[in-house]
Amino acid sequence: MSNPSASSVRRISLDEFIALADEMAALVRAGVPLERGLVGAASGFTKRSSQLVAQITQRMQAGETLAQIIATSPEALPPAYAAVLEAGIRSGRISSALEGLASSARRAADLRRMTAASLVYPLLVVLVAYGLFLFSVLRLQPTVENAYRRLNVPTTELNTVLSSLGSTAKYWAPVLPMAIVAGLAIWWRRSGQAMRANGRGALVFLPTNRLRRYGRLAAFADTLALLIEHDAPLASSVVLAADASGDDELSAAARRLASNVNRGDAGASSAAETGLPPMLAWLLSGDMTQANLVEALRRSADSYRARASRLEEQLRLYLPLGLILCLGGASIVIYALTVFLPWYHLLYEIPSHT
Repeated sequence: MSNPSASSVRRISLDEFIALADEMAALVRAGVPLERGLVGAASGFTKRSSQLVAQITQRMQAGETLAQIIATSPEALPPAYAAVLEAGIRSGRISSALEGLASSARRAADLRRMTAASLVYPLLVVLVAYGLFLFSVLRLQPTVENAYRRLNVPTTELNTVLSSLGSTAKYWAPVLPMAIVAGLAIWWRRSGQAMRANGRGALVFLPTNRLRRYGRLAAFADTLALLIEHDAPLASSVVLAADASGDDELSAAARRLASNVNRGDAGASSAAETGLPPMLAWLLSGDMTQANLVEALRRSADSYRARASRLEEQLRLYLPLGLILCLGGASIVIYALTVFLPWYHLLYEIPSHT
């Protein structure tokens, strides 16, 4: 039987990825072999997901493991998926690993929808202000210039610019709405790809980057605790847990720590120099027993999740307001200045020219 190429299937969406991870976790918990259970569940997926499921089941029936399949299918699924599965297999808790992966992807999907909802009203304000600006340069500005001429008041550079904009509006007027629509379409498509569930670039706002960072650190601490609890070596465990988090910066720091551990240098200063967050660097400094380290890592994961929850709540409250102030406010101020400054200058100059 030939193995279908993963590249023949387009990247699945974030929502499809969540559904697939949830279904796999449910099958593992129920003790159903994945190659048989996925065949029965494939009908409930979208066409694109069903194609991917068919490829996975065919390759598993041919003798490949799920982790091998995911690792060799980078075009269809996030690379962190393979690390999560390997960590779950090593610890004997593959269902927990899949659930954690789905939870992380679900948070990214929630952030995506929240950001999209927060953009609606500010963009409406921007478009309304833009329409009023067009009305100003096309209809009001000629009236202003006529008033300047009748009252023998010299025009300003702003009048010249606005008149030029009005005379060339048919060329540039459609650009901003088209750019907004195209930019939103590209962002929505890119942020909805499963490849970006644990990677960079899903959202561009700094607070959401910090929120994703907290989620990745929580996933790292949880996975590392799971591996260490099942007696996996620290050096390999820290690298695998970092890869499973999907954070490139964390993976690089974990590899530096693993190198130090293999050389026998696992002190607090050595861990801190790797670039790990201070709390995790201190925990991994080698001064704790296995049981205490597992407990501390799980408490750290809870702490990071709590930070993420608080930040997410703040984003829900303040992100819409911030976008309205930044986008809508700036648009209204620009429109007001272009409309009222020429009139103000005219009224100011009238006494000296009469």
